[in-house]
Amino acid sequence: LSNIVFNAWLQSISLPVSKSIQRRFDKTAYMTWITLMKKLWKVNIDIILWLPQETKVSFLSTYSFANNLQISSIRIFLLENRPNSFVQVSHQGNAKFSTEYPYKLISSNTLSEDSIRSIKEYFLSQNVDFN
Repeated sequence: LSNIVFNAWLQSISLPVSKSIQRRFDKTAYMTWITLMKKLWKVNIDIILWLPQETKVSFLSTYSFANNLQISSIRIFLLENRPNSFVQVSHQGNAKFSTEYPYKLISSNTLSEDSIRSIKEYFLSQNVDFN
């Protein structure tokens, strides 16, 4: 069992971001859950970058929270616009996505293309998996 890797999702620790995607987040419960999983397996945390209402500060807070959990690795996924998903409704035309699949986020009302590019370059330079 020690070779098994458990992938856990972390959307955001920010209350405004969580509300915008109709989610609740309980830090204590999440930390307890990750601690239990770490006793059994290696744990990776996957974070989606640029949920609605997210700012650079709120994203970096989420990343810092995950990083402090001392897990095996963190992977960052750039938000994708999938047909009939909450993304189309929640961004309400305030976001720009690529015109080719997988329809990755290019910019939003809270983050410019240059900001997304700089965040991606930073994390790649830190050897964080960024898709």
